[in-house]
Amino acid sequence: MDSTTSRREALAARRARLSGAAREVLAARVRGEAPVQAAPACAVQLAGGAGTPLFCVHPAGGDVLCYATVASRLHRPLYGLQTPGLASDPLPEHTIPALAAHYADAIDAVHPDGPVAVAGWSLGAHVAHELGHVLAARGRPAAAIVLVDADPSVPTADELPTPATRGRGPSGSGVRRAHDRLRARPDPRSAAVGARGLRAPPRAGDVAVVGAYGAVASEERLVRLLAVFEANTRALARHRPRVVDAPLTLLQCRGAGFEQGWAR
Repeated sequence: MDSTTSRREALAARRARLSGAAREVLAARVRGEAPVQAAPACAVQLAGGAGTPLFCVHPAGGDVLCYATVASRLHRPLYGLQTPGLASDPLPEHTIPALAAHYADAIDAVHPDGPVAVAGWSLGAHVAHELGHVLAARGRPAAAIVLVDADPSVPTADELPTPATRGRGPSGSGVRRAHDRLRARPDPRSAAVGARGLRAPPRAGDVAVVGAYGAVASEERLVRLLAVFEANTRALARHRPRVVDAPLTLLQCRGAGFEQGWAR
């Protein structure tokens, strides 16, 4: 077998592993067209620039504005991958592998070829870890998989949030506090403080959500955030991480001791 035939077979095998969206984009390029494709609703562009794009997976709360500070300091394309159910229809099957496959499709649509890096904070680290496996199976292993402040162990069903404790932790506490404040009927004449310190007059029935959840959220929005938080934590409880043959970069607080678990 000559080198040309071998290369063609390798390219055909890689093309077969791509998602339908990525194959359509590549076919258009071969035809000399410049396809215009809207980014999937789950992919939120937080920063532009040059270099390998970084895709950051949401924590349990499902939102990606927690990466706003990273985006302001990183001079490269950065996308947040937010949970379906916030800005689009939820997935038929809400599991960590299903989320990872959905986000791999989004990456293929936004950046169909070339290297990419993935990262995730907290629960998002488990999704990013699985996403690294999905991308490798499609023939485009991630240039980097970054896990941020993430416990490698997963909760059991008995450890899932209950009505009394849901919303605690880094991803859900802001939502629960905001929902409690809304039920207390805050003065609608008070100013709403946004994620970047902006002030805007709220409407009656709205509540200020200080943090990564936007300037003003309605009760419907907060109920949806709580539902997403519970769906994500239940998905994590059912998940058992598998070995990914790729280098991992773990960022953790000193003394956290997560490195041994992720090494396994």
